[in-house]
Amino acid sequence: MKKLFYSIVVGTTIFCSYPVFAGGWATYNLTAKITTINIENGWVRAYFDADDKGDPNECGKTGVVAFIDDSKTRDRQYAALLTAYSTGQPVQLWVNGCLDGWGVRWPQLWAINLKK
Repeated sequence: MKKLFYSIVVGTTIFCSYPVFAGGWATYNLTAKITTINIENGWVRAYFDADDKGDPNECGKTGVVAFIDDSKTRDRQYAALLTAYSTGQPVQLWVNGCLDGWGVRWPQLWAINLKK
């Protein structure tokens, strides 16, 4: 009986598991300044300079974040990036997963913190 229970628990765990991206900070210490914003065919890419550039999802790129502008949330993120760019205000950028485009894997922007 224990063997059957164990088999069911392990089998269910394996069967119901799916890949999960563990996000992380692309930059955290508030030294990041947005240097370039590129908008192309629904994509937004923001390039930045920072003392602590990271690639927590191993996309192969640092100093840039990207997202596809397809929702109100993304519109708000775009507005926050423009604000940071135009004022020179430093940001914290959280990424979660990678986006594939133009033969490159881009860190996908998930959250932006603007602080004074």
